[in-house]
Amino acid sequence: MLDKLYVDDGLKVPEVWLFERGKLSIYNRKPKGGYTRVRRSRWLKDLDPKLIEKYAAFRDQEEAVLAFSEEVRKQRQRSKRPSRRHDA
Repeated sequence: MLDKLYVDDGLKVPEVWLFERGKLSIYNRKPKGGYTRVRRSRWLKDLDPKLIEKYAAFRDQEEAVLAFSEEVRKQRQRSKRPSRRHDA
């Protein structure tokens, strides 16, 4: 089997996402080539890879997309709420 990271490195792809056996792995390309596995995307910093894994496991693709969209919408609403903290 062809090594996807090797091919992407030759193409200088800055970030590679691999989904294998229900797990998402994210790799960032190093300046001189090769990849380092990272916890989160440098391009989508607020996106939790576990969320992708959760919805990728759905059998029904339409259901997965709708549920994922709802989850993202809820997260955005929570992040836009004003802080309840009051400085004394």
